[in-house]
Amino acid sequence: MRMICFIHCQTAELISYPQDEDFGGYFLEEENPWRQYKEKVNSDRSNYIEIEPMPSSIKYKLMEDFANTIKDNWLHDQLIKALTGKKPFAHFNALIHQVSESHKKAWFAFKQEKTVKWIKDQLLSDQS
Repeated sequence: MRMICFIHCQTAELISYPQDEDFGGYFLEEENPWRQYKEKVNSDRSNYIEIEPMPSSIKYKLMEDFANTIKDNWLHDQLIKALTGKKPFAHFNALIHQVSESHKKAWFAFKQEKTVKWIKDQLLSDQS
């Protein structure tokens, strides 16, 4: 979601704010609702770990791995087709929102599990 995310090393407090330095140009700096979070992190930067966003290549692999778990041949083929055409992320997402509730829930559970693992791996690698 184009957010920069940090986790505090001791308290596990999560802080996030938009990536854009000017926060999209929607606010004057003194009115910026995210300013306090950025200042909090910057004032204690050594105690925060930045959580890197998942690269597109890994997100793509995640969608591909999910598609390969689907037993329904038609849906599996449709997901793979969405991933191999133009705009694979948009087409995969649109298809997921059109499938049965059970498949939709399966995707979001799969995605969450892999995202949590991605974050844990970052935190563990930062400690070594």
